[in-house]
Amino acid sequence: MKAKKLISLLLVIAFGAALLTGCGLKKAEPEAPPVVEQPPEPTAEPEPTPAVEVPEEPPMEFADVAGLEFWFGSGVGAWSTTLQIQPDGSFTGCYHDSEMGITGENYPNGTMYLCNFYGTLTERTQVDDHSFTAQVSGLGYEKSVGTEEIIDDVRYVYSDIYGFGSNALLTFYSADTPIEDLPEAFLDWVRMDITDTTGKLGFIGLYNSEAETGFSSYEAMKPAVEIALPEAVEDAPASSSAAPEAEPAAPVLSAMEAELAEIAKKADAIDQRLKTESLSQAQMNELAEEQYKLWDTELNSIWRRLKSKLSEAEMAKVTQEEIRWIGEKEAAMQSASADYQGGSMYSMIYYSKGAELTQARVYVLAEYLK
Repeated sequence: MKAKKLISLLLVIAFGAALLTGCGLKKAEPEAPPVVEQPPEPTAEPEPTPAVEVPEEPPMEFADVAGLEFWFGSGVGAWSTTLQIQPDGSFTGCYHDSEMGITGENYPNGTMYLCNFYGTLTERTQVDDHSFTAQVSGLGYEKSVGTEEIIDDVRYVYSDIYGFGSNALLTFYSADTPIEDLPEAFLDWVRMDITDTTGKLGFIGLYNSEAETGFSSYEAMKPAVEIALPEAVEDAPASSSAAPEAEPAAPVLSAMEAELAEIAKKADAIDQRLKTESLSQAQMNELAEEQYKLWDTELNSIWRRLKSKLSEAEMAKVTQEEIRWIGEKEAAMQSASADYQGGSMYSMIYYSKGAELTQARVYVLAEYLK
């Protein structure tokens, strides 16, 4: 009986253990922590590339035009105004005009109108990248206007300046100024000096807007005109008179020969028209004047090159020759056309004679470039 109870007890214990196992009572696994999204690491901003500063062209100053001679004129040797400017803005210049046909008992070699002048440029104002303005101030004259004297059989009449003025506002244009930006009145005076093929002026120009006069410029080959000036002006630094090395003669002559041949070709074409075409008298007059201006323009061009080529003494000699020639040319043109005065052929005869004489003079002056 006791054995049966023991067996029954063991079976109950075993059955209870089985029930506990079947119920799935086991140790709970810990839950995984929630995933927290991390913000992306900030991307480093690239450092800005420093801007490359392009240096601006310094504005043109008076020092940039020192050593140049500004020239304004017409009719080689007949009349012109020249000007040289110092780095401090002071300037000296000369105006002259010749009338070799105006003679008298005491001046058989004609009359010369002359004005040596001086002054200062003030109130320099930059206009744009290519130009600045300056005001003429303290304009003075070596000789009183209206006085005269006779020297070496020439009557010198001391006059006022042409192309300038005591209160003139001058505009300076740099060499790289686009031609399309320049005043037409300025271009009318300097057009024949423009040789740049890129549409730029090609030299430093000076424009007097009040008088509508234009000055071209080239390297000064001699010191500024010497004038008995007040002490303050005399102390102004002198411009350099050192001349650049002369170019070899052969290339200049070769270029000159080609240049003259081209002018002669154009003049011959006009001759052919006059001889072969059925033209009205008015048309023939216009062609004769055109031919004269063709050679006169070439004469002006050669004259400017001579001023840069010859020494001061040589240029003075050639100038005197030129003054005499101008008087002779004008007299010959008047004489040739005198019988046609008031007639329709007057202009044709007058300018034809002028073209003939000027052409001959062109070849004479070209020889000085040797």
